[in-house]
Amino acid sequence: AESWFIDQFLAKWKATNFENLELAGFYWIREAIWNNLAYTQVAENVAKFIHSKPEGYHFYWIPYSTAGGRDQWRTYGFDVAWLQPNIAFEKDNPKVPTIQTSFEFAKKNGMGMEFESNIRALKGYQWYEPWARDRAYVYINFYRDNGIWENYPMTYYFSQWDWGYAVTSTNADDIALARDLGRIIVDRQKRADALYQSSK
Repeated sequence: AESWFIDQFLAKWKATNFENLELAGFYWIREAIWNNLAYTQVAENVAKFIHSKPEGYHFYWIPYSTAGGRDQWRTYGFDVAWLQPNIAFEKDNPKVPTIQTSFEFAKKNGMGMEFESNIRALKGYQWYEPWARDRAYVYINFYRDNGIWENYPMTYYFSQWDWGYAVTSTNADDIALARDLGRIIVDRQKRADALYQSSK
């Protein structure tokens, strides 16, 4: 089923003939791979199928902070994996490691990191919670102080709805948060573009 889906997608993708978009690869949406054949063999088979394509597609994964198999991501055939710190979603959860612990794990296992936030970090809306905004800046500042923005692969979880709320908010602090994160993303992309151009 997975191979059929990938082939169907690729056929439709190629038919669109986008001029300004490049397909780099495929993302494995399940966030944990527990040590049983129902998980491991499927992931490994999908990886082999993706890698068999002549276009050189990559296979990506973003496990959560305590997910099964996160330290075995290369074994399953993923090309790049990022770790979710998961500190953005609950004020207090003793089961969630600190961001420092997550970073040490990611660094040890050759993983990138994910930035995470949501609408509860935005002052201009009824769902606002002060701790959630503080957590957004914990990510931003910790990643800055530890060279993560400059030196590690990054992904971002700030849903399209919540990001839309941030950039259209009438609250100045929400706009400031969106701009702070937006500048980081733009600066990273500029560095990546420069590296890409210099490699041609």
